[in-house]
Amino acid sequence: MARNSKRSGLRSASIRNKKDASSRSVTGIQLSAKATKTHQESRPTRVRLLKKMLEKSDDSLGNAINEQAIKKYSAPAKTLQIRTVVNLARGRNVFLLAGTGYGKSRIPELYYNLIPKETNAVVLVLNPLDALGDNQVLEKTRAGFTTINLTKKTFNPEEAEKIAAGC
Repeated sequence: MARNSKRSGLRSASIRNKKDASSRSVTGIQLSAKATKTHQESRPTRVRLLKKMLEKSDDSLGNAINEQAIKKYSAPAKTLQIRTVVNLARGRNVFLLAGTGYGKSRIPELYYNLIPKETNAVVLVLNPLDALGDNQVLEKTRAGFTTINLTKKTFNPEEAEKIAAGC
């Protein structure tokens, strides 16, 4: 189920992995009429995204995100991945519940690509299990990201300083 705050106008949507996985669109991602907001209606956050991306409408931003996904992964992003990243970019509250293998792990990567590299941004991903966190760290490290699986054992003032510095 995908859901965000009522202000953004998205209604909950069921995920049908088989259907959604086969209904990828390379171009022309259309957000629902209720979800299509202009960038002026987004909430300001302290996250600085690429200005050229923020100036786009939700549909144009979605298309740009999809084009980046095609370049990086040689496959288009799923519509729900794109909608989630667009809403995150607009500062909207988002809750995404999707099954194993849907591609939730790609969402922080797509979002991170909207942030200027010189900001040394940190994207925090919460995992409910240590083993899942270890797998995610391995996957993201292989993809070229700086990562750490913070647990009771690994979180300390030194690690906090590294994170604050964007290292």
